[in-house]
Amino acid sequence: MENEPKFRFNRRSPLMDQVRDALRYDDYVLQTERTYCRWIVWYLTLSFEFIQGI
Repeated sequence: MENEPKFRFNRRSPLMDQVRDALRYDDYVLQTERTYCRWIVWYLTLSFEFIQGI
């Protein structure tokens, strides 16, 4: 499974909880919250793989 990322970001991390809390405080739509969280997970995963030289 070559397409499987070697690094998996914990979607239940304190960082993601803070992001969700901030978005809910500003009354963002649930779909927007999910999209932003997916972008963050994607970015962190890509960044980690780039730094590791994977």
